[in-house]
Amino acid sequence: MSTSAKKKTTKGIRYTDTQKKEVVDFATNYNTANGRGGQSKAAEKFGISPLTVAAWLVASGAPKAAKATKAAKAPKAAKAKSDSKVGTRYTAEQKQEVVDFVASYNVANGRGGQSTAAAKFGISPLTVMAWLKASGAPKAAKAPKAAKVANSPKAPKAPKAAKAKSGSKVGTRYTAEQKQEVVDFVASYNVANGRGGQSTAAAKFAISPLTVMAWLKASGAPKPGKKVKAPKAGKAPKAPKAAKAPKAAKAPQAAAAPKTTTGGGFSAKLDALVSLNKEIEKAESDLVSLKAKFASLKGSL
Repeated sequence: MSTSAKKKTTKGIRYTDTQKKEVVDFATNYNTANGRGGQSKAAEKFGISPLTVAAWLVASGAPKAAKATKAAKAPKAAKAKSDSKVGTRYTAEQKQEVVDFVASYNVANGRGGQSTAAAKFGISPLTVMAWLKASGAPKAAKAPKAAKVANSPKAPKAPKAAKAKSGSKVGTRYTAEQKQEVVDFVASYNVANGRGGQSTAAAKFAISPLTVMAWLKASGAPKPGKKVKAPKAGKAPKAPKAAKAPKAAKAPQAAAAPKTTTGGGFSAKLDALVSLNKEIEKAESDLVSLKAKFASLKGSL
């Protein structure tokens, strides 16, 4: 078959069976020798469309060389699989070998069997984890965590906060009835005993003497100092005994004018003490608030 004449045009050309057989044999022999490419080489050599060559190959019943060439690619695919563990199928014995290795490693070292097995057998740590879970093997990693139960003694910190509150009166709020009860006690005690109601009330109700003083002043009750002086002035019954002329002369001296001035000084000091007591109570209240905030923030850590 003259190739020069066929290269000019192939349209409408009728090929004999002998010519077709020649093209088919060429393509088959080329594929046998080179693995592939016989179809395109035959089309180029004889000036025929590759589709025509393909049709002749199919009609002739010749083995498809292209499929044989594709089958030769299998070794390359096998190399790709050997370089990677993706898609690898493991037998039950292989999985059990990995699981046993992890278990023995964890028994000997406490932990780390999973990552060591992954490095040793070239398997993903997640795959090892899945096999361990499927085998029902005990999780060795949880054993060290059980030791954390020893931290439970931290719970007794709560009683410490309770002791701080129970051991101090700082920041205690008293009702008007409680304050009035203290004021009434001081007044009745001073009437019965002349003096000492303030300190006695402080001891009885476990309140600061300055706090009692502030409540007395706020209630408008007469100052205990003045009531104490009233009984001294009330010693008039002794006056008959003092009916002696010499002793009666002492009466002008008993008009304790200087004591009146000292009384004014005592009042100023009392006012100053009350003012200081209020500042102390405010500071103590602020301190309690700050301690509460500190405890709240510390507890949230």
